[in-house]
Amino acid sequence: MSHCSNLRDLRVHENKLVGEFPKELAYSMPILVTLYVSKNNLTGGIPLSIGNLTSLEELRASYNPLGGSIPDALGQLGNLKILGLGATQISGTIPPSLYNLSLLQILSVPFNYQLRGSLPPKFGLMFPHLQVLQLYKNQFDGPIPLSISNSSQLVTLELDDNNFTGKVRNDFGNLKNLSWINLGYNNFETTGSDGLAFLSSLTNCSNLENVMLENGQFGGVLPDSVGNLSTSVYYLALDINQLYGSIPSTIGNLVNLEVLALNDNLFTGPIPGSIGLSELISLAGLDPYVLGLGRDMHTLIKPRDQTHLPFDNVERKQESNHLGNGHRIP
Repeated sequence: MSHCSNLRDLRVHENKLVGEFPKELAYSMPILVTLYVSKNNLTGGIPLSIGNLTSLEELRASYNPLGGSIPDALGQLGNLKILGLGATQISGTIPPSLYNLSLLQILSVPFNYQLRGSLPPKFGLMFPHLQVLQLYKNQFDGPIPLSISNSSQLVTLELDDNNFTGKVRNDFGNLKNLSWINLGYNNFETTGSDGLAFLSSLTNCSNLENVMLENGQFGGVLPDSVGNLSTSVYYLALDINQLYGSIPSTIGNLVNLEVLALNDNLFTGPIPGSIGLSELISLAGLDPYVLGLGRDMHTLIKPRDQTHLPFDNVERKQESNHLGNGHRIP
């Protein structure tokens, strides 16, 4: 293929290709726009020569045992809109040069386990066109940048299974297209009664469907504003936290709720009749023990969209259909 200098679109994903990520691409295919190599067995890291593919708009390489780190050279791809590096065994930090890619719509680097570091305070200002942010199952730490609300086109925000800390003070109300938010399995601050105060800002997200905050070390009371979330919400997970007080009756306003996980907290008092808990238990065939619903429901009912997987695992036609339409993009 070394003579295919006019090639603009190369798709070799979902094969059984082996060997190193081809370094020669940058020289033999200089005007390449689309490169799909995901779901193969490529190794050897991401070559520095990739920085010469300055016309590249889509790089999808998930599900390859590439190893190595994210090279600074990726920051030279000023036209890049989609970067999929999930489950590639990369490690280290995100290089500062990557924050120059202001046209990025999808940044997906989950299931690498060894990516670390904190997100810069101006993260949201750097990516004004971002629609999908998938950082889950890594070792990112520090607070969630307040500026993330400036990524106003976000549809999917998945920061779970990391080491993020502090109180979540973000105002998510500017994320009008947000459909899926997962902040669970982090180390947020438990002190004070306002650990979930940010839920009030999510009430402005009319496309919201999935709210996953389980095991985030959240503390405090569950605010009444939870009942003002979009009626499109069908999955609400708040289990395994340090929440206390009573369960707001306003949850009953979420008329399309299919999964409500409140188990393993410190709630007291009765289960509000407005929730219709007995009907949910009856439908699921569960024993009606107090606040045990969430754990069992998780095993019986999963979110209706794609499972929790890197972006490159989705069928191509689904990817194009999901962009910008208020649905989750895994």
